[in-house]
This record gives sequence, structure tokens and C-alpha cells, in this order.
Amino acid sequence: MEVTEDGLPLPELNVNTNLVALLDEIRNAVKKGNLEYAQKLASRAVAEINITEENSFYLKQIRKEETKIYYEQAQAAFKKENYSLASHLLGRYRDNVALELSERKLLREAKIADAGNKDATLVGRLVEELDKAKKDLEQIRAKSGLPDDDAIPDLQRLMEEETLKVTRATKDAERLLLKARQDSAQGQYDTALEYIEEALSTLPSNTSTIALVTDLYKARQQIVWYKMGEAMLKGKIADVQQLVIDYKEIEESRRAAETETLGVGDEIDFDAEIKKATEILKKAKEQNSPNQENEIETDKKTNYKPIMLNYLR
Repeated sequence: MEVTEDGLPLPELNVNTNLVALLDEIRNAVKKGNLEYAQKLASRAVAEINITEENSFYLKQIRKEETKIYYEQAQAAFKKENYSLASHLLGRYRDNVALELSERKLLREAKIADAGNKDATLVGRLVEELDKAKKDLEQIRAKSGLPDDDAIPDLQRLMEEETLKVTRATKDAERLLLKARQDSAQGQYDTALEYIEEALSTLPSNTSTIALVTDLYKARQQIVWYKMGEAMLKGKIADVQQLVIDYKEIEESRRAAETETLGVGDEIDFDAEIKKATEILKKAKEQNSPNQENEIETDKKTNYKPIMLNYLR
């Protein structure tokens, strides 16, 4: 049994296949995002099942689904910058469009021959034929989102649209980063972290945005740093330990984003860093007393920073 690249088995198809159920299965696969499975299923049905008067309607519907799938696959390949695959899929898409136009033309000619044309002159027939062909082409372009002047998808337009999306996402992320820094400066750490999370969730990570992505992670680390300092001053050892772990996870996420995008990255022994921070916390807890805690609270700005540097040194 033939399977797709994702390991999905393809059913056997023959003249006894239930085309109604097959058409529903193809459409459901498209809705779920299984484009490869849907495309191979549709292509096999069109290629392996002989068209008859009884099944012609459903086979044509399956081919229309195949045409739509080729276009969606071409768009996905283009976004992944796989231009050779996108070009191949667009070629298959154009072939199906041309075949559909040809069949519509033959169908119109058959109807004219059967019913008779009221305008028997050559000029009248040509005008009618051109008008109907124009309407058919306009319908295809409207359904597929094609440019008005050509049945071939405008790759330049698609590229411009993607660039515009990235530009808008970048501006939004920069705005959220500014808000986060302002709230962080005012001690509103939770609100600042929400802004940063929103920016990271909407900003795509690529070579044009990786600098901003890095800034967002560093701003997030800075907020954790501030929260760690406050927890140290209040003697909340458990909170400090958790914040050290949070700081580590943010650092790992930042380096993973940089490595995935740029292909480079430095390894850090976080276990050793956590061990070092734990030892410092243990000593601080042993030496801590109510009087010492009051002294730390009295002189916040001068005493906690050297201790914090030891955590992340």
C-alpha cells in the first residue's frame, strides 16, 4: 500500500470506489491541513478511475479540489522559500486551470449544437464565445485570488505581502517592548512580562527580526533580574531559587532562537551556574538574621547588586 511522506496510508482506488465519500475525505484532509495526503488522493482518483457518464460529475469535483490544493501547496512552498517546488506546483495548477477552461468550452459548444444558436452569424458566435470565456476566467481568478491581468499567481505580490506582514509585526513588537520597559521601570513587572510574551508570540523569528527577538528575551531577563533583587532583599529564598531557574530558561530560549535562525550558538553549563547560586543562597540563609534583614532593607540600592552579580556570574 502506498503511503505519504508523513506515513499516512493511501486507500486502493478503482471503478467501485465511492466517489462521494472520497470527495468528503479529500475536503476533510484539506481542512485538517493534510495537503499532501489530500493531493495524492485526488491525483490518484483522477488518474486511476476511468471517467464515465455516471461518475464524471464527482471526478470533476475531485479535480477542482486538486487544483485548489496545488495552489495552496505552492503558496506554502513559497513562504518556505522553496521556489523550485513552488514553481513545479504552480505548473500543475496552471495545467488543471487550462484543462477546466477547455472542458467548459467544449461543453458550451455542445449546448450550442443541441439547442441551436439564435445568432447564426459567425460574428455573433465569436462574441458570445469570448464573453463566456471572459466570465469563466474572471471566476477562476476571483476564487483563487489571482491578479486581474494574468492567470499565473503573482509571486512578487506574494513576496510583498509577506514582507508587509513582517514589517507590521516588527513595529508592533517594538511598541510592546517600549511599553514593557516603561512598566518595568515603574515596578509593574507582571504587566511588562505580558507585553513581552505577546510580542514574542506574534513576531516571526528570521534573519531580519532576530535582533529584536534577542532584545525581547534580554528585556525579559532584566525583569527577572529586578524581581530577583527584590526577593533577595525580602529574604524570600524560595522565590529567588525559582527566579534563577526562570532566568536560565529564558537564556536557553534566547540562544535556541539565535541558533535556529543564525546557525550559531554558545553552550553554557547552566547546571554549574545553578549549583553556584544555590551555594550562595545557602550561605546567605545561614548568615541571615532579623537584624541583618533590616539592614539589607535599609540599604537596598548598595547591598543587593553585588550578591546578584554572584548569581549570574
